Amino acid sequence: MGKHSRRTTDPNVRVRRAEARDAEAVTRLWTAMAKQHRRYDAERWEWAQDAPERWREWFVTACAQESMIVLVAVDETDSPLGYTMGQVGDLPPVFAVRRKGTVFDLAVDRAHRGRGIGRFLMEAVMAAFRERGAQQISLTVAGGNRAAIRFYRRLGLRRLAHEMYARL
Repeated sequence: MGKHSRRTTDPNVRVRRAEARDAEAVTRLWTAMAKQHRRYDAERWEWAQDAPERWREWFVTACAQESMIVLVAVDETDSPLGYTMGQVGDLPPVFAVRRKGTVFDLAVDRAHRGRGIGRFLMEAVMAAFRERGAQQISLTVAGGNRAAIRFYRRLGLRRLAHEMYARL
């Protein structure tokens, strides 16, 4: 992401690197996303009873790690409206493309959807991936989340594989 924050076309919204002080607001966004995923498949996304607290701690740790890319879209009061997080990693040497950016999460507050915030977060994380030498991007989308699938397709992503799941 560099040292500068990015702005959306909305002059009151910008994207910046997340900080530990964003943890409460971002944890609320993650919790809403986690509940939505649970509705898609309660067994696959079965969360620990204290998942929000654990996730909040992980978020604070991730914000402090240089290897992680954690971004928030904020309004004029610097309050998070959405977030994304990801990481760039190396692929095995058998691949021609050697560095890949992986998006772990993208969430926008339901009250602020439809304003381009998700797109700006994705553009910002993709720019950060490029800055770190990534040549491709990947992420996982819940099969039942048709709106997210359409959103990512509009950004140029395509379905590559089906995630298979079984509890052992």
